[in-house]
Amino acid sequence: MRMFRNMTGRWSFLLLAKIALTGWLVLYGQAWAAQECRFGNGGGGTTYLVNGSYPQGIRWAANGGGQMLTMRELATFELNLSPTLTSECSMGNDGRQLGEHSTDVPYTYTRGRGPQIDGEMGNYYTTNIEGVVFSVKIYSSAGGGYFGGGGDVDSKGWSTLVNPSDTIWDGKTWKARITIWQDSYDFVDSKGNQKNYTTITPLTTFSLGEMTLGDPSDSNNKPWTFMVTPTTFQVPIVTSTCQTAQLDEGNNIDLGEYMMSDFNASPRTTNFRVQILGCDNVWAVDVKLLANKTTGSQNELLGNTLQGGAEGVGVQLYADNSTPLPPNGLAFTRLSTTTAPGSSFGLMNFSAQLVKDGKAMKAGEFKGIATLNLSYY
Repeated sequence: MRMFRNMTGRWSFLLLAKIALTGWLVLYGQAWAAQECRFGNGGGGTTYLVNGSYPQGIRWAANGGGQMLTMRELATFELNLSPTLTSECSMGNDGRQLGEHSTDVPYTYTRGRGPQIDGEMGNYYTTNIEGVVFSVKIYSSAGGGYFGGGGDVDSKGWSTLVNPSDTIWDGKTWKARITIWQDSYDFVDSKGNQKNYTTITPLTTFSLGEMTLGDPSDSNNKPWTFMVTPTTFQVPIVTSTCQTAQLDEGNNIDLGEYMMSDFNASPRTTNFRVQILGCDNVWAVDVKLLANKTTGSQNELLGNTLQGGAEGVGVQLYADNSTPLPPNGLAFTRLSTTTAPGSSFGLMNFSAQLVKDGKAMKAGEFKGIATLNLSYY
């Protein structure tokens, strides 16, 4: 009897050991169950980028003096999403990857794709000012990605931005980051901010594209569409101003005395310069010559305003000593080398030549009157 009781106690101990071991094996199996992530409840939707703010205003990046880098960053700031977008992860096998699908109808508001401030790639989108674009990164504290930032695109137009090995997206709130860019070449071609816009906004209301967490074709991993409107952000532009403009020789330019025979030789050139001082955020200046009295076969010369004076001659003006500046014609544009406050625009070189206008010549006094109209922006 004593031996029987001892055997019973030993078998009870072994049974308890098996129960503990079984429980450990069950917990171990749960730790390796597949996990998937999704935006919100997985049903998809549409959200708008809102409340963008950059209160200090932007300055144009100077393009003069050979400063022609393709893209120049003007501003970077955060925006909220409305409705708010969150993400969660749970058991499932539809993946955790962050994917994007750029709007493709037909990239109307997209201006190519290129490097971003953090070294990633992304699309550029149009604003109300030609040559000024913006890019968008959708992100959380665990990371994110740009529209147009993925690599290979699948048959349905989706590309993967991030494919994490664990559930980094769980319990995250998502935002947007906007970067405003000045495309140097397009900005020059479109003559900068010649229309004097005071703010930078998205060009119109349009979709940036879609993003998803997990497989976008699954019923509970549906994508979200991201929209912008002209009120998504309104970035102020520092007003372009200058204090004074002056000729280095005063308002009268003496062309000297001429003999009739002088007009059979190469024209004599008289140089003068104009300087604009105390400028702030001036990217360029347009110089236009205005005159009431003109002459020449195409009215390309300043005419003599004196009654009974010299005839058969007129004054040809040049900007930078080589570009013809006809009266009442197209403006000559000079790009600035700096847009910093208090800067001078530098000396702009001009020249004048008294030349024959094709009519019969007559000796006498000559006086041409013109106004140099300077428009800066």
